[in-house]
Amino acid sequence: MSEIKAMQNTDIKLWIKDKENCFSPSVHATQDGCIGINVGGTVIVKPIEVWHHLESSLASAKAELAELRQIANTYDCKTAEKDGEIAELKKQVEKMKTLLEIAKCPACDGSGVIAIQISSRRLVSRDMAMDAGDPSLEGSLYSDAEWEPEQCQWCYEKNEILKKYSKELEF
Repeated sequence: MSEIKAMQNTDIKLWIKDKENCFSPSVHATQDGCIGINVGGTVIVKPIEVWHHLESSLASAKAELAELRQIANTYDCKTAEKDGEIAELKKQVEKMKTLLEIAKCPACDGSGVIAIQISSRRLVSRDMAMDAGDPSLEGSLYSDAEWEPEQCQWCYEKNEILKKYSKELEF
């Protein structure tokens, strides 16, 4: 049986959505200067620069796709085909779609699924061990944490954007 060791938590809580709920989404800073985001018991820790880059990359891709959509809606296709502008526009759209398709999700690394904790790990209490007549059971595992898969919101939004712009920009 593995030995249970107590560790000191050095993280600094920066924000928690609901202070009465221990599974409430929260943000914390680690001792080495990273930012951790906890949603549903799953914590993702990355340096602040990585968080900023991920969000700015997605925002930039969204903005460029919106701009290309607006440009596409203003073109007269017959005139544009003569000048080769449609071909250039298609190349730009494909480039933006490719960039968005290869963008890696910070929550699930692109799998599209994140694990949500539905129950926590429980250990045998002193009272339970005494009721069982075996004090050595105290602290042993009573039941393990349970997790359920859930669709990743970031990946869902990315896929919806790709679907939307793929349909709207077909020529």
